[in-house]
Amino acid sequence: YEKTPSPELDVYEIGKQINLTYFKNVATRLGSHFDAYIYESEAGAVGQKIVMDNVGAVFTESEGAVVYEGEAEGLHTRVFINSEGYPTYEAKDLGLMSLKFERYTPDVSIFITDHEQTAYFNVVKNAAGKIHKEWEEKTVHRTHGRMTFKGQKMSSRLGGVPIAATLLDAIVEEVKEKNNALDSATADSIAIGALKFSILRARAGSNVDFDPETSLSFEGDSGPYLQYTTVRAKSILEKAKQQNISGMLNEQATVSDLEKHLSRFLFIVEKSITEWAPHYITLYSIELAHLFNAWYANTKILGDDVQQTQHNVFVTTAVVNVLEKSINLLGISIPEKM
Repeated sequence: YEKTPSPELDVYEIGKQINLTYFKNVATRLGSHFDAYIYESEAGAVGQKIVMDNVGAVFTESEGAVVYEGEAEGLHTRVFINSEGYPTYEAKDLGLMSLKFERYTPDVSIFITDHEQTAYFNVVKNAAGKIHKEWEEKTVHRTHGRMTFKGQKMSSRLGGVPIAATLLDAIVEEVKEKNNALDSATADSIAIGALKFSILRARAGSNVDFDPETSLSFEGDSGPYLQYTTVRAKSILEKAKQQNISGMLNEQATVSDLEKHLSRFLFIVEKSITEWAPHYITLYSIELAHLFNAWYANTKILGDDVQQTQHNVFVTTAVVNVLEKSINLLGISIPEKM
């Protein structure tokens, strides 16, 4: 923390850069990025000062350590500075809160951890509120579950606790085994889509079971199924364009279940946002894909009846628009061809 020049500090800096490079590469591969970083060493120093400045008012000295006695708030006691004088994770998270609010003045600050950290964060937030009420009021703790893998083939390749790149490479390999005609970029897009969908379809905070057999299926409740349906619908629109057919709503036409479902999109998005629950979008999107494929199987979309064909193209355009928006909200890309 003190950055004292030494061989140990040099090794630390090299190790940090190796990890950061890997971290950034995985985030980029997943279609994400981070605007800024706050390091644990930085937050630890700030957190330690905050705790020591509030001994007596918020924190209590106990057997050489500094603790927060949460029993009065219906919580439990946790150590913020250990007996050797070093900040614990509790103090580091206080420092992180301080730096986040100082630098970004967020309306909402979100901490995402394993669900087993819930009791821990209840104490940290409660202590933070005694220092700056805003830190407690604007900090939200969300949890994720654990991921398990079904299928001996996948498990034997990955081992007990795989790192992210190993997991992605193994899923890409599964995709190519199913269709070796796919180029690398498309296989990667399908693999990442399958993984993201498997995670997001589970209610936030619950465990996730990734089964490559079902998660990579083009015919089931999966990310690739959504991608495939969108590509199929876009190919219909491309044929309509080649035939100079434009979409036009026929207000006299019978409203199908597909069209009724399309009308619920904005409601589902709002529900997902207000309840912090992206699984609503996964469920909605899968149902939309099922309805479209059933409609596609029973409807001659580009038929001889001009008015009906124009209406069909209008509906297909709406399906593509909503599927693309839904898939984008899930952070999944759509390949050009599948």
